[in-house]
Amino acid sequence: PNLDYSIHLDSRKLPHVEVVAKWQEADFPEDSLDKIFANQTLEHLYKDEQIEALKRTYKWLKPGAILEIWTPCLDRLAVLAVETSISWEWFQEVVYGSQDYPENCQRWVHTLSTLKTMVYFLGYEIIECREIDGSICLKARKPISKE
Repeated sequence: PNLDYSIHLDSRKLPHVEVVAKWQEADFPEDSLDKIFANQTLEHLYKDEQIEALKRTYKWLKPGAILEIWTPCLDRLAVLAVETSISWEWFQEVVYGSQDYPENCQRWVHTLSTLKTMVYFLGYEIIECREIDGSICLKARKPISKE
């Protein structure tokens, strides 16, 4: 969303983007950001790139700041594939993306537990992790102290 004082990061130069970089390669000052909102972006990175991006994100956030991630929920996609009459083409589009430019494809999709576990083991405090309309909504906080 367009928030007051927000900075938009994308790997493509678009009109609303202030920082053109890949998430796992971007750089911001340590402890400088109040919140990071990643909407349908994490799944476009390989697992090792996701870990690197989330480690960098941790450094950028101020103590007590919030990380919010929305990403496709593999649990829900699997249920849809088994219990409904969706087409294979639709399933591929959702899982792998439209691939209309090189970065627009899913490389690593999470279940509720895999995303929650990854974020937790990187040092974040989990506030909430649930499935909403086919996406995982995870909210986590950078701890105020490292104890």
